Amino acid sequence: MKKTAFYIILLALTGMMTSLCSCSNDNDVDYTPKETLKLQNYDLLFDCYASQGSVSVQASGPVTAVAEQPWCTATVSGNTVNVSVTDNNSAEGRSCKITIKADGKDVVAIAQQKGLVFVANNGDIYEVNAAAEDHVIDIAYSGNKDMSVEPSDVDWAEFYMKDGKLHAKLKLNSDKNMRQTEAKIKAGDATSKITIRQGGLFFIVNDGKDFIVNDDAVSTNLSVETPQGITYTVAPSTADWAKFSIVDGKLHVDLSENTSGKPRQTEAIITYAGELTTKFSIQQADFDKDILGTYTLQYGSGSTRTVKMERGEEGQFLWRFLDGGIGDLGTTIPVYIDQSTNTMTVYSNVDLNATYEKNGITYKLTTRILYQNSAGSLYSKNSDKLAMIGTLDVDKDGKCTWSFVVNDQVTSTYKLYGLRIGYGTGGYTGWVGSYTTFANPVLVKE
Repeated sequence: MKKTAFYIILLALTGMMTSLCSCSNDNDVDYTPKETLKLQNYDLLFDCYASQGSVSVQASGPVTAVAEQPWCTATVSGNTVNVSVTDNNSAEGRSCKITIKADGKDVVAIAQQKGLVFVANNGDIYEVNAAAEDHVIDIAYSGNKDMSVEPSDVDWAEFYMKDGKLHAKLKLNSDKNMRQTEAKIKAGDATSKITIRQGGLFFIVNDGKDFIVNDDAVSTNLSVETPQGITYTVAPSTADWAKFSIVDGKLHVDLSENTSGKPRQTEAIITYAGELTTKFSIQQADFDKDILGTYTLQYGSGSTRTVKMERGEEGQFLWRFLDGGIGDLGTTIPVYIDQSTNTMTVYSNVDLNATYEKNGITYKLTTRILYQNSAGSLYSKNSDKLAMIGTLDVDKDGKCTWSFVVNDQVTSTYKLYGLRIGYGTGGYTGWVGSYTTFANPVLVKE
């Protein structure tokens, strides 16, 4: 009986202790809401121009705010921090820390402002051709100021702004060389500039080559290369056997059949870019019938020889001397002719197919090209590439004239002296002496 009562008392005490512990835990928990400093409605990202933004603060007490940069201002209205920024005239973006305090706590907000975008033609050099034209150039500008452009410092360019775009009014560049200038643009305190480069003027007919055809009648269009925007016209032909016109931007040429027995030549006079002219040479001839034949070789101070320009047995071109001592030797000189350009090449150190006998010794005849400096001193060299180059000119009466210069084996400080025929054992090193010299040679066929 006593034992049972003990257990009843023990259980009662255990329950009381459990009840006391539970009450103690409930009294330690604080269910009162705590105020926490928080930022809401964050709007502090700005473009480059002066503007405003704000951020809301969740707080129970007064709010203060301080911006750390002079270009950024923070003011408080209740629980709202209003932020203002000035124009950013730099291309670089920038940021400012704003310290906000309330309820004994503080938090940092960051104001960010973009850099100024102020670029003409995407930052590239603006390149145009030689034509006179009013060019409109796009400008990328992120500011809100009116743009202006400084007056041009060159007389061939005029600048002005219209509808937020740069207008560059350029005159014709009649020079073949490129030219450039700068347009200086301003918006508020910000400035930018763009380099404007105008190409030189070119006008090329038939890829820069004379028009050389045989005696047959011809009707064809020849290419014309010039900058876009350059207009051109052709004058009426002065020759009754030629007609000229511009067709689809090309030079149209009509030639009647050449039955004169001579080569004939005329010029197409083209006016382009309003005031400039160029002359384009047109030649009609059968080379073997009208250009080959007997010429007078003029040289020295009024001396002459008769030379027949002909084809050899294998079709190669050569000069055959018909008079004088060199003619008596049966001398022929091989020459190389480009009929597409009407140019002739006579090389140095060529052994000829004629011989010369002196003091009982038979020698070979050899060519030698001579050139001279400004003082008149004569030179040659041991090179089979040294040559004189002749260019054909045909006048309105069909007269053919070949004039010669030294080729590019010597520098421009030298000029051609002439063609010397020497005798020896052959070539440059076998030279013994001079047989005859043709100074300043010119070939003429009436």
